[in-house]
Amino acid sequence: MRGVCGVALTLALSMLVGCVSRTQAGMPPSADDGSLFATVLPATATVLKDGRIAGSGAFVSHQSHFLTAAHVVHNPADRIELLLPDGRIVPARTVAVDLGHDLAVLETDLGDRPHGALLGFSDGLSPPGALIFLIGAPSMLEEAFIPGRVARDRTGFNFLSNHGSYARSLLIAADAAPGTSGGCWVDARGGIVGVQSAFIGDDLGSLGLGFIAPADEARRLVQSLADRPTATLGAELVGLRTQPYGFTKRFPPGSAGVVTHRVFQGGALGRAGITNEQLITHLDGRPVVDLSSLFTLVRSHQPGDAVELTVVSPDGHAVNRVRVELDVLKWD
Repeated sequence: MRGVCGVALTLALSMLVGCVSRTQAGMPPSADDGSLFATVLPATATVLKDGRIAGSGAFVSHQSHFLTAAHVVHNPADRIELLLPDGRIVPARTVAVDLGHDLAVLETDLGDRPHGALLGFSDGLSPPGALIFLIGAPSMLEEAFIPGRVARDRTGFNFLSNHGSYARSLLIAADAAPGTSGGCWVDARGGIVGVQSAFIGDDLGSLGLGFIAPADEARRLVQSLADRPTATLGAELVGLRTQPYGFTKRFPPGSAGVVTHRVFQGGALGRAGITNEQLITHLDGRPVVDLSSLFTLVRSHQPGDAVELTVVSPDGHAVNRVRVELDVLKWD
């Protein structure tokens, strides 16, 4: 037993010496020798909601502002606290929310952090295949260091089923289980590339693909510290090309666009008289070919703006141009 403990202690000391040596030499941290983990960990914390692990996140400013996912802290009635790596628990409050990217900024009573650990932001999107890392609490296991890779060279929009909304996101290849929501993914130098938002899978875990809020939007929210309103259509939609062959045949050959899968009662599309299984092909005369093109156009507007949608009905192929007043995105 002494021999095993001695080996473990030697390895731990060797890792610490390696981290110090790299720092003193002005070298960037590395995932291989543990220095990246040692650099990032002090800036992170676990988010507690009414005393229970709800997600993850990181400090991003000297004023102790903390970045996480909006869905982690969306209920104002919940008591929000941060469990720090040193074991302290500190109260936190939400000061800015961007529901369109599933982002939130919290503040604490820790005061200025002139010497506290912080995470900065990476410049631009990391290329597909780039190795990235997250410290979070997968399946409620705190301070786990999780590797992943960027899976696309552009952002898109994913549906958040719990809130009936769409978030602009970057696709990653990683196993990000419940509890990692809000955790900051960093590149090999420790710069934030995105914030964990969702994964493809179920409550037991992911299928190896996830969605993260891009760093540019996270940086914008941290800098403004102001809520960012988001325009919404009030519906769950799907790309026509993703649907079963029998359904796509109900529209003219060569059709492209987005189908209304579930129109929410009282939402923008519902008020305009648009029902389920309608094909949206244009917005203000501009073609809509998939979810990304539609929501890029929608998000270029403000809540309350009016837009014109070109809508094709299945089977009969009637084409209508419908005026729709956009709603502001809200979560119940």
